Amino acid sequence: LRVPDNAAQKQVELQMKCSVPDPIIQKLKSVSLAASVNGVPLPPVTYTRPGEYLFSRQVPAKALGGETATVEFALDKALAPGTLDSRELGVVASTIGFEWK
Repeated sequence: LRVPDNAAQKQVELQMKCSVPDPIIQKLKSVSLAASVNGVPLPPVTYTRPGEYLFSRQVPAKALGGETATVEFALDKALAPGTLDSRELGVVASTIGFEWK
């Protein structure tokens, strides 16, 4: 992702709009979503209900040193591939970006 200008002088948040489908909660009961920015881990969040969410975490300035940043997301568990879908299933991401706070 492109790092906002003057990120070192302002607070920056990583934000991801996502949804947790009902079958994920029905089968797994909960799912925890974690993220890292340029290898710097951010606190995870645990979802226990289906619905739309905004994952939002403040990013330390040390993680935003360049013009771009590598952002990685990880779930603690997911539904295994099945007969209807050959992919692992977890949360559905709709937008990801940095916001000044």
